[in-house]
Amino acid sequence: MTEAKLQQNVVRVRPTITPGQIQMDTVREALLSDKSGQEVLDVTMQYSNRRHLEYLQMGDDFVILSSEQKIRLAALITLGIVPEPVSLDGCESHAKQYSEVEMTTYYPLIRRNIKLVSMFAPKPGENSHNVAKMVSTFDEAVNKILPKLAEEHGHNPNDFSGRGLDPHAYIGDEGGALWSGLCKAKGNSVKNKTISDTYHVKQDIHHHLKHFKKESDRTKFSKLMSNAMDAPTSIQAEVAEKALDKLIAAKATDNKKMANFKQ
Repeated sequence: MTEAKLQQNVVRVRPTITPGQIQMDTVREALLSDKSGQEVLDVTMQYSNRRHLEYLQMGDDFVILSSEQKIRLAALITLGIVPEPVSLDGCESHAKQYSEVEMTTYYPLIRRNIKLVSMFAPKPGENSHNVAKMVSTFDEAVNKILPKLAEEHGHNPNDFSGRGLDPHAYIGDEGGALWSGLCKAKGNSVKNKTISDTYHVKQDIHHHLKHFKKESDRTKFSKLMSNAMDAPTSIQAEVAEKALDKLIAAKATDNKKMANFKQ
């Protein structure tokens, strides 16, 4: 069957599918097949529209995807022209047995969230190694266009050399793998830019309730964490922190893990 006929069949069966979805589905199918790494690469490049979907790096069982437009947007964030934070997160991929790690931002010009870069890897793929690989690979792509773009906007290119994607803040889950991977790629100083959003903090609190046997201790832990987050003064925050330390030491089944989470 010719390539044109294959595409006609796809559109006939799924009339609302977009070109980007066709590209993504084709790459995923190749990744999940028995094809060799080179064959998967060939498929990826064949279906890659570099403006809207660009292969950044591929291994035997993973792929990192972005696009020219998204790389440019990342450079504009570094230059401060698009002053938006960047979210770092992991989720279950639509591809079976795969996880997706991604960095997203809000683009005011089109008033929507944009996925700057994503990495598909076998489950469990949300680990520091994969995060570091994705961040470093994306930084390399951004650095290739950053000097020229800086000059176009009246900046000294040397001031932005090697900075890659450098937003004023990173937002996301407090999961150790995400922050650890980010630090591996960007250095420990990036911790000064990391912010955990309320949704993910509450989600993490819920996940850590399992380290208390009694329901009353779980309820107390959840309340104390909320008090610490919502404390209007540093004194009240310290009171909540001391109560948390006491509860963890006396009631937690994994003191070390809970103490690290509280920090």
